[in-house]
Amino acid sequence: MANATVDDLDETETQRSGYSHKLSSPASALWTMLVFLIIVGFVSAALYRQAAHAFQTNPGLNGFILAVLASASCLSSARFCR
Repeated sequence: MANATVDDLDETETQRSGYSHKLSSPASALWTMLVFLIIVGFVSAALYRQAAHAFQTNPGLNGFILAVLASASCLSSARFCR
């Protein structure tokens, strides 16, 4: 397979006119991600007092959970933009 050349391809492998599917635009997925993040932001702002009180009871574990959440969010956003 590594030594294959263009001359080795069949006529059906070089023609793309039979391919009728288009790739969808990633803009819809990006808008969905942005809307979801906005909704999460509003919910977080609304529940800030209750969450702050709950986080004060065990700050180490909750800080770790937030760090994992932030890193997962960054990694998924970076993978999406790639």
